[in-house]
Amino acid sequence: MSILSRQSLSLIGNNNTRYHNRHRINLHVSSSSYKSSTINENRADDEVSYVVVVEDTKRSRRSRRGRFLTKASNNNNNDNNNNGLFDLARYRTKWDVPWSGATVVGGIVSWSTSFVLTAALIMPFFVSEVLGLDRNTFDIEQQAEYLLLVQVVETIISLTIVYACVFKYKDDDAFTNEKNDWFKIDFSDPVDREKNGWLLYGLAGYFFTFIVVAMTGFAIDSTHEIIKTFQENSSSGSFSIDSSSSSSSSINLDPSEAINAMAATKTTAAKAQEVGTIDGVLPLIKSGDPVAIVSLLAVTSVFAPLLEEVVFRGFLLTSLTKWLPAPGAVLFSSVIFGLAHFAPRDFPELVALGCVLGFSYVRTRNLLVPMFIHSLWNSGVLVLLLVAIQIGVADELGIPGF
Repeated sequence: MSILSRQSLSLIGNNNTRYHNRHRINLHVSSSSYKSSTINENRADDEVSYVVVVEDTKRSRRSRRGRFLTKASNNNNNDNNNNGLFDLARYRTKWDVPWSGATVVGGIVSWSTSFVLTAALIMPFFVSEVLGLDRNTFDIEQQAEYLLLVQVVETIISLTIVYACVFKYKDDDAFTNEKNDWFKIDFSDPVDREKNGWLLYGLAGYFFTFIVVAMTGFAIDSTHEIIKTFQENSSSGSFSIDSSSSSSSSINLDPSEAINAMAATKTTAAKAQEVGTIDGVLPLIKSGDPVAIVSLLAVTSVFAPLLEEVVFRGFLLTSLTKWLPAPGAVLFSSVIFGLAHFAPRDFPELVALGCVLGFSYVRTRNLLVPMFIHSLWNSGVLVLLLVAIQIGVADELGIPGF
């Protein structure tokens, strides 16, 4: 362990020759707020690892870890980093979060409060008091246009809240560091996986979503069947009443059958009463009105993915990596994502979807990828519902509301 000067540190060696296993490293500390730096060096044949600990008078003590490689070793490392979806190390990479937990909690609370108030109070008041319209008299097209208007306003407010939470950190080293990729939306090189490849990763994520959601549904159904079987097998006790007259008859009553029938009825009724994500827009879907369908597509495929990915992946997920491993942050943010939909019937599937979206963002560092997957999933569900309704198989497919 050696003490660094404020300007630079050099580890003696020569990185232009293979005759020595030592290389030169220059570390520049430009800010006068840094009081001291230390370095712990670990040499190898083609690389020098380092741990730099910087004491900052403006913020708390912060550690920097990294690795310097020679040109030959660096080329090999680049090849190893381009392993596509199966580069597991990329799924564990965190963000260097400059803001505090209070900022995260305040941001999410402010967003959720504004989201509810906008739909429940602000927009109804604006339509009735400012525009002088009665929402109870809206036809299908007007209802769809109102829904779109609410979504647009909620999106604008949500993006403003997130910006207000992070804008003061825009000059922070962690925020300006390109490796952190805060709120990056990059349309370049859609099929070049080594440079970006957002389209390829998006399509792969969309395909994987079907598998994950299907497995989640299968697991839930299997669990219900196991519980039902357990209840049937654990129920015991029967009694018989024999009565005889000129002819005798017996009545065998099994209380477990009545109990199971009542439990099944209650479970089915409770499940039917649970709110799902499509319940609020189902009348618009059933109408088949072109204006209503286009409005719904705009809401579900454009504005909802933009809003939700910025809030839940761009802000919440990245912030959670300050305290949790990246996979844990993905799971935690996915649970919050599922709860925010207020749809108990679809909660497990929403969490599963959130995990796919979260891992796609952790892997690519491009917010466009989860937005693309989210948009494809929402629009695909909407198209499936429309087709099922048109050909009359919605009931056979088990779609709620039919």
